[in-house]
Amino acid sequence: MRTSLKNLRVALAVLLVVSAGLFALGTTIERRQGHDDTAVTRHDDASVGENGERAEGETANESAERHESGNETDETVLGINPESVPLTIAAVLASLLLAAAIWRGSFRPFTAYAVLVFGLVFAAGDLRELVHQLDESRSGLAAIAGALALMHLAISALALLLVRSDRKPQAEPLPNTAG
Repeated sequence: MRTSLKNLRVALAVLLVVSAGLFALGTTIERRQGHDDTAVTRHDDASVGENGERAEGETANESAERHESGNETDETVLGINPESVPLTIAAVLASLLLAAAIWRGSFRPFTAYAVLVFGLVFAAGDLRELVHQLDESRSGLAAIAGALALMHLAISALALLLVRSDRKPQAEPLPNTAG
């Protein structure tokens, strides 16, 4: 029983570390793709004709407004930009701290509940990001978001197993009835 709990904790800690790395990679790739899109728009604006109109009749200002309305860096959830660098760093650090707490064996029910909630919240965000990336036709980032959603759901499931195993009463030795 003890070795299975240890293996469960190790698997949970490894999943937390791997998901943190994959999350950082995905947000970095998306941020860089956003910068590439902005550079293309600026280049397009430089090629506007003398009267300020595009070949299809769109002015440079209208083009800039259209681009900014679809720009990922302006996306917010509850007023927070989920792809900001400070939030990415905080999420990675939280994941690594939870992994360290689980790995060290300083398992407390509170830690398992924190990991459970962490996994569910991030899985919901990953699913939202998966839909967003599919809408943007970015299959690579959609694959990362899908993999992260599965990892975060697995993290929640493992944390739930730890909580349930901690709640089970320990087997007590039978009283000695001989003699």
